[in-house]
Amino acid sequence: MMWRLVILFFIQSIVELSVVPLGLSLVNKLSPARFALLLMRLWYVPFLVSIALASKLATLLSVSWEGQTQSILGIQVENRTNFFMAYAVIADTMTVVLFCPCL
Repeated sequence: MMWRLVILFFIQSIVELSVVPLGLSLVNKLSPARFALLLMRLWYVPFLVSIALASKLATLLSVSWEGQTQSILGIQVENRTNFFMAYAVIADTMTVVLFCPCL
């Protein structure tokens, strides 16, 4: 089981090392010269949001589940099934917000 975690971490690290320079290069190339630095700073905002959300979710997962009801973004989390359902709903919502061309 531990080797899966190591392989997943390795793949995630390689992908991150590949995507971040490409994204920053694209932002630098497509942004106006006056706003290049500002937009390159804004490139890191989604990472900040995802880390904050992951820490909130990890806090919910680490609490004892006996008799406690937690809430994240209005979704009641009473057990681990609801926890992972909340995670899936948040991920799906963010996917629609980021990739829906109609918005």
